[in-house]
Amino acid sequence: MTMAQTAERAGLHRATLHRWEKGQAQPRLSELDALLSALEVSEPQRQSALSLMDAPRAARLVWREVRQIAAQMDISMMPHGGDLLRAMRMRRGLSLEEASRHVEVTGGTLRRWEKMEVWPSPGQLHRLCFALQAHEEEIVALTVGRFSHTPRSEKATLDALCERFHNQMGLERSLSGHDPLYELTYFQMEADAWPLALQSAAGKQMLIEVYAHHTQQLCNHERLAEANGIAERAMELMTGSLQTKHFWLYPVLVSARANTFRGAGDAPQRGLEILRPWLAEARWPDMHAWMLASMAKYMGMQGDMEVALTLAEQAYQVAEKSGLDSERCHRKWDKAALLLKAGHPDKTLVLLAEREPYEAGVLDGIDVALLRAEAYLATGDLVFARNWLQCSLNDIDTYHIDYRRPRAEKLAARL
Repeated sequence: MTMAQTAERAGLHRATLHRWEKGQAQPRLSELDALLSALEVSEPQRQSALSLMDAPRAARLVWREVRQIAAQMDISMMPHGGDLLRAMRMRRGLSLEEASRHVEVTGGTLRRWEKMEVWPSPGQLHRLCFALQAHEEEIVALTVGRFSHTPRSEKATLDALCERFHNQMGLERSLSGHDPLYELTYFQMEADAWPLALQSAAGKQMLIEVYAHHTQQLCNHERLAEANGIAERAMELMTGSLQTKHFWLYPVLVSARANTFRGAGDAPQRGLEILRPWLAEARWPDMHAWMLASMAKYMGMQGDMEVALTLAEQAYQVAEKSGLDSERCHRKWDKAALLLKAGHPDKTLVLLAEREPYEAGVLDGIDVALLRAEAYLATGDLVFARNWLQCSLNDIDTYHIDYRRPRAEKLAARL
């Protein structure tokens, strides 16, 4: 189409359209809508054009349309800047009211920011980021990058996203799970996987896998409420039309744990109810062993130690068949913890004294040191109990793993 034909069809002046195409002026939202209709653009192209407008009304329109697509496709909302704001706030352990006071707004206003219903001014956003101790990369993402008020129109391919995901897995292994930017990274990958999930089964599996590892990371950091929210997003996608994958069991296990320890009192029955229907789907030895061990823990919490120890032994035997030293060690530690709970600290220490070819990471080292300290405390050997407690505290301080500190301090109070 010539410029004159386009302008006539859209009801615009040719000179006006010329200024837009030269980048000398920007259309009003109604004018852009008329132009896009005249050009008979597709819906994805329309959203891309709207996303390039640096205007609050255009941004709100884009997000409204994204929400409509999510509802139509029965899929959770695409991750956005508000999700990152909430994650940063939860990382600092602040309530809505506490965080909102730093930017002199109400808790309700901050909640609307976190839901992406409205967006803070640049000044408010910078003050909030400062109060939440945001990383530089997070500030960039929220102000001019992917999670600013206007969603970017760049599209990721499935192959490129798979490569980024596997690079992230390698980074987490090299850092022993201590990547300070894991929240931003996962939200970005989820935002890129979201449109792919609308297009194909492979895209949907990719989104589930990213959700699965995100929820596991949050769980490792003891942020169970947030982990459960991500787990629920993943489980919404895990329908019968898709083939069950190994990583599907991560959200199930996290959801069981989060629901068990939700609220003022523990509720292991909730965890068991979530796990039981999925046990038959855990065809992989490592995941089957993990699910049995989790069920053993919840049975022990209910006081049925005989069944709990039987399940723990089954989990250990299955883990041995997996051929994975790490899995066998984890299930042995689970069994040792149950023996301690059952009143057998000596047996616990015997299991923990066995040498293993598996080199435990920092988190495992802290957890096993605390388990040893508890076992020695139960035997009355306070010297060894204090020594192992101090080992755990040293690692907590060295690697800044503050989310393990409450358990260590609770044990220290008993000493």
